[in-house]
Amino acid sequence: MSNGASDGSGPDAPAKRATWAQRIRRFFTTLPGFMTGLAAVVTATATIVATLSGGGSGGNGGGSASSSGSGSSGTPTSATSTGVTAAGPRIQWGPGAMLITNNGTDLGSIPPNDDAGPGDVFDGGGLSGVGPSTKLALWPNTGTPTPQQCLTLDQTQSVTGGVSVHPGSVVCVETSSGLIAIISVTAVDDGNLIIHTETTVWIMPGS
Repeated sequence: MSNGASDGSGPDAPAKRATWAQRIRRFFTTLPGFMTGLAAVVTATATIVATLSGGGSGGNGGGSASSSGSGSSGTPTSATSTGVTAAGPRIQWGPGAMLITNNGTDLGSIPPNDDAGPGDVFDGGGLSGVGPSTKLALWPNTGTPTPQQCLTLDQTQSVTGGVSVHPGSVVCVETSSGLIAIISVTAVDDGNLIIHTETTVWIMPGS
């Protein structure tokens, strides 16, 4: 009998188990027991919500990292900047050595050549434009003008016919197709009607 009572297998074991069950039930029906159980439920719920929201913010964080990765300061990269930045002049050819002959030089070809004739400009005892649609003007200042400065000069001070040039002269030319050529004269061969130049041909915005 003593062995049965000590290991819980005696005749009074069901009564003991019932007593423990009653004690547990009474514990949870008391206020402290109720509060303890409620706190456990709240803690579990908060843990689940925090886990789920943490996973979602991790996804958003990944997206933010991806977008901010385009620039260390959060500014857009060149792809976006290119869409925002206004287009400017761009080089079609040059700078390079170019001959202007009496045959006429085509500034629109790449490279410019004097074989297509009559071209845009020619040497007729000076640098001349072909037809009234080609505008040209001597650059009056020192240094090399910008394409926009040349365009403004041609639209406000272009001449009909030709201009006299010598080594060191800079001529702004606007072609009939809207190209701007900045022609720096390096040498003049009057006997053979050849003007040696260093030229850059620019494509202007909207051309």
